[in-house]
Amino acid sequence: MNHFLPEESMLKTLDLAVIAIYIVVLISLGMWVSFRRKGAQEDLFLGGRSFGWINIGFSIFGTNISPGFLISCSSIAYTTGMVAANFEWLAWWFLLLLAMVFVPYYLNTKISTMPQFMKHRFGRGAHTFLAWYALFTTIVM
Repeated sequence: MNHFLPEESMLKTLDLAVIAIYIVVLISLGMWVSFRRKGAQEDLFLGGRSFGWINIGFSIFGTNISPGFLISCSSIAYTTGMVAANFEWLAWWFLLLLAMVFVPYYLNTKISTMPQFMKHRFGRGAHTFLAWYALFTTIVM
């Protein structure tokens, strides 16, 4: 028994069952969609490369302001104050730089991921390292 948390705040068997069912359904759905659409990864991942700059811009913004960001900024602001989120005030400069300088290059060279760019620019070793590093940091951190 955990002496630091009250009994009411601990996960019950039903909570764990709901979490397990959610994970199983999510993985099953993902596998079903990926196996059903075999050979159409570019259409699934990139929309068939048919998006214009407005859609790409909204995608970049949506990636930058994600639910994880909103949750973490709220918790940091609660513990230390709003000053913790000040770095986001100037993020739009870098997103604009990305949209105006790098996105046209990525579109012309048909690069869609950062590991793919690293492979194109620095070779297979950099590609493999970045892919594993991104996977590890996404899961662990």
